[in-house]
Formats: sequence, structure tokens, C-alpha cells
Amino acid sequence: MSDFRDLLDYARKITNDTLAEVFDEVMYEAESISDKLVALPYISKDYTLRGGKRLRAFLIMIGYWSKEWRHKDLDKLRYLMAGIEFLQSYFLVHDDIMDKDELRRGGPTVHVWFEKKCIEEKLLGDCKHY
Repeated sequence: MSDFRDLLDYARKITNDTLAEVFDEVMYEAESISDKLVALPYISKDYTLRGGKRLRAFLIMIGYWSKEWRHKDLDKLRYLMAGIEFLQSYFLVHDDIMDKDELRRGGPTVHVWFEKKCIEEKLLGDCKHY
């Protein structure tokens, strides 16, 4: 059981580190274009890194290992592992909107976060349907 937990923790660390790295790059690029663009990658990073088991990333790692494993390929593998978690976050955001959920993993859902931002910045339109 300990070996399984160690592998899962290893996959989670690789995935979380890669997700944070990619989000930081996107936030830097967004900020270089406009300060207003930073909100989307900021809440996306917070939402995605708030938790999660990272089982999908773990299964990708195990699947890759079953085919072949060379440590020099870790760079390719880690982006694939992060990519599946990006996709999962997208699915969860969509699910939260459809179900009108307000909390996910101990924090506000993305649409609720943007609703509050809309109210705080006094943007035009109906903030409830941001």
C-alpha cells in the first residue's frame, strides 16, 4: 500500500508543479497584454490547484510506464499529466455552472468568483449571469 501511496504522491507533485508553472507563464503573458486579462488565469490557477486527487494524471503516468519509461521523457509526460487535469478543471467549471454550485474544494466556484468581481468593479450588466 505504501508503494501505491508514494507513486500517487509523486504523480500529484509532478502534476501540481507543472500546473503551477504553466499558470504562472500564462499569467505573465496575460499581464504583458493587459492587467484585466490576469483575472482569468488567476482564478483558474486557484481553482485547479485547490485540491484534487490527481488520479487521472496518475493513471496517465502508470499507462505510460506500462508502455515504456525513460526518465528523459518526464518533461513530455508531465505536460500530458497536467493537460488531463486542465481538462478535468474545465469539466468541473462546466458542472458548477450547470448545477449552480457555489463552492468547490473549499473555495468559490469560478462563476461565483467572477460574479463577485463584477459586483466589486461595478461592471455593466447582470452580474448574476456573468
